[in-house]
Amino acid sequence: MIYVCVPARDEARTVGPLLWKVRKVFGEFDREFRLVVFDDGSTDDTREVLQRYVGILPLTVLSSDTPVGYGAAVDRLLRHVVEVAPYPKRDAAVVLQADFSESPEYLVDLVKTLEGGADVVASSIDVRGDETLPKPRVWGRRLAPLALGRAWRTAPVEDPLSGMRAYRTIVLKKAMRDGDAPLCDAHVPWVANLQVLHRVVGYARRVDDTPIRLRYPLPARESRFRAWPALKALLSRRGTRWPEVDSEGGKRSSKSGGDRKASKPKPKSDSGPKSKSKDEGRETVAVAAGAADDASSPAPDRDGAAESGQGARRSGRRRGGRGRGRRKGSGGGGERTPENGS
Repeated sequence: MIYVCVPARDEARTVGPLLWKVRKVFGEFDREFRLVVFDDGSTDDTREVLQRYVGILPLTVLSSDTPVGYGAAVDRLLRHVVEVAPYPKRDAAVVLQADFSESPEYLVDLVKTLEGGADVVASSIDVRGDETLPKPRVWGRRLAPLALGRAWRTAPVEDPLSGMRAYRTIVLKKAMRDGDAPLCDAHVPWVANLQVLHRVVGYARRVDDTPIRLRYPLPARESRFRAWPALKALLSRRGTRWPEVDSEGGKRSSKSGGDRKASKPKPKSDSGPKSKSKDEGRETVAVAAGAADDASSPAPDRDGAAESGQGARRSGRRRGGRGRGRRKGSGGGGERTPENGS
């Protein structure tokens, strides 16, 4: 089951077409889905619009009489999914914005990547060359890496600020066991998205990205994005240390540097093979030294050689069979092998 989570506040003009588009996408994609919308204290007709779709679409409506903010809305949506999802290892939650800026068609790529083995899939937003985007959002996006500094460079995904993400339910469930604090509570969406990623990534076996482009074909309302407040809020997150992704699914220690892609497994140490090679080298030298000693020794007669060989075999039997498998020496000096250090 794919739970499409939509935080909405005063989105009466776009939320209806958005829900219908999601239904169309999943109808063609042939996956079971359910819409979960959180009405964050809307003052327009958002709640009335949602009620019209309750009997038509697989839809659950959560609501608050007073606004709680974007971060708290996302937290309540994800917690609801964890409570109702019957199969945490198979079910997933996908966060989608209600203003139609993120096309529901990208849901297919997110879900396919999740089905390919990822536990968290983040959208990576590209704003280059897009003339339809509001200018504050474009240059805000360009300055965001500078505002976050190392926290951006060491993030486990290409875009740690994007809100359109897919989470396997079991990862959310494990993250919620780690204390009673909300997954995110910031009012600034970029910071809230950063918070929830930081909270869950340590429980993911694999984290992946999929590229998307924002769209504003229908300016239903003025954009609420304000670049300066968003960038200022990011400055307080410059010291974020990202938990490492664990292939076993357990949370690991935080990191402040290293690879950008935490989902890639670290190469195993090759100290073992090197040590083995050194030991083999010592054995080879020992055998060579023994052969040189044999060559420099005076050659005994045949009787002496036979006696020496019989003595070596009797000595091997007295030592409990340690001499089995040894080569017969070419001279009367007995066997020289790596076992006796000759």
